Amino acid sequence: MRQIIILNNQLQANGAMTVNYVYWLVSPQTLITPGGTTVVPNAGTAEIAAIQSGSVVEQVLQSQLPQNMPPSDIGNYLITRYTQAQTFLNNSGSIANYTTTYYDGTAWHNLPSGTVGGSITRTG
Repeated sequence: MRQIIILNNQLQANGAMTVNYVYWLVSPQTLITPGGTTVVPNAGTAEIAAIQSGSVVEQVLQSQLPQNMPPSDIGNYLITRYTQAQTFLNNSGSIANYTTTYYDGTAWHNLPSGTVGGSITRTG
């Protein structure tokens, strides 16, 4: 299964390059995401099924990189961050306890009934 998918990139006026990408992380425990889907336009049936079953967690990310950054450095940057994200997920304990919840700055709360989680989205 693919792990890092670059969706697109765009050069900015300030000389930076915005890169939009997806990490498909292996879940250390099954996270049920009924109806979960992906932002990856050419995802295969098995990949979508893995996300829907909760065995894969999708993270949609965006990074600002120098426009002149060599492709090999971009690849190393994305791989390093992927490894950090996978390690965090592996060490997060029972992340299933936080599925369909939100944090408001002071405490964790359950999402309203009928709200279904999907992708985990983070920027940075």
